[in-house]
Amino acid sequence: MSAPRSDATPQLCKFSCVCPFCSPLALQYSEDFQSWTVAMPILSERMKDGVRKHKYACIDTSPLSNYVMHPFWNCLVGYFPRWIAPNTLTVLGFCLTVLDFLILTYYDPDFKSCQDIPQIIWLLSALLLFTAHTLDGIDGKQARRLGQSSPLGELMDHCCDAWTAAFYPSALFSIFSGQMDSSTLFTCQWIISGGFLISHWEKSLTGVLYLPWTYDFGQLALVLLFVITFFTSPSIWFNRIPYLSMTLPELTPYIAHGVFWPFSITISVVNVIIACANGTARIPSPEDVIRPLAGNFFVFVASWIWMEYSPTQIMDRSPRFFLLCATTVAANITCRVILAEVTKTKAPMWSNLIGVYSLVVFTVCFGLPVSAAAKIELPCLFALTFFVTIAQILFGKALEYFASRAHQPSILITPSGIVPPSR
Repeated sequence: MSAPRSDATPQLCKFSCVCPFCSPLALQYSEDFQSWTVAMPILSERMKDGVRKHKYACIDTSPLSNYVMHPFWNCLVGYFPRWIAPNTLTVLGFCLTVLDFLILTYYDPDFKSCQDIPQIIWLLSALLLFTAHTLDGIDGKQARRLGQSSPLGELMDHCCDAWTAAFYPSALFSIFSGQMDSSTLFTCQWIISGGFLISHWEKSLTGVLYLPWTYDFGQLALVLLFVITFFTSPSIWFNRIPYLSMTLPELTPYIAHGVFWPFSITISVVNVIIACANGTARIPSPEDVIRPLAGNFFVFVASWIWMEYSPTQIMDRSPRFFLLCATTVAANITCRVILAEVTKTKAPMWSNLIGVYSLVVFTVCFGLPVSAAAKIELPCLFALTFFVTIAQILFGKALEYFASRAHQPSILITPSGIVPPSR
């Protein structure tokens, strides 16, 4: 899967004049990442050396994953032809998630029209999401089956997962259409994206990816909700849960907070402390702790400002595109954090894409008269969403080029006593 190394000077990206990753105006706090953003294919020798030394280690202690999903995937992967590349499975799974998002957007663009969605679509969504989850589970197994584990596989897999976190919440919001206000949608979307980032923040400090239990539980629960909705109707979620006097949509934000703060945040911090105490990881500096989180935090703040100070209440007018735009930018930053892990370099605290997003936000909210801003806000959102989506796709192509230049396959480490996951 890896192309032979070449010492020839790589060509600049043909989009270097406009691409937010290639612009000569890119501002980075890391010399390694400056070479990455000034011209996509250019890699510093330090980055290449980091990949050659890269060792992939992760721990999955989820009972559902180890005793149900992995046996299922181990059985299923044997039926896949050996000519199917692992990265094909990764990308196909991601595309199925995007397809589900597009179908639901067509019928329910603003999370207010779930009754207009044909009943068969709920079953189709369940099948698409379950298939996507299955493909994400077996891509790594296919790679090891073929002896093709590589940095490209790890980067593609985790970066697709980072972007998938921007699409999955919308599927849940479609089921609960009209029953969750804009602030709740915003909070739940960012909790899911933040939970994925925290896992890689933890890995950047410990060198080990601790897969959260919520990964399999959350995705299978979403599939189950779609199946229930297919056999009943979306109105079933208007019923109050016995003894709680709450509907499931009303309970959802409490579940999200109850999982995120005591489990995602607290457990990750505890794992870092234990790794440092055991000597398996060095004690991080304040900069090491802040760097992987800074970019996403800034995008979160900018998004909250846009939601609160929007001249046309943009979160109510187009919640799907508002949330997709913001979390696609966040996914791009998370991908850069993952790239920093693989290359053993510092994660960037800023990127041009954050700058573009922030410029639009502050121009619409504070830089124009209210009447003028109101006229252009929705078109600006659509244009910005299109722009950041194309930018993220270009970034993915750059990762593919990067992995082929790096040449050295990654090494899978089996943590003692733990069955290695496929992701």
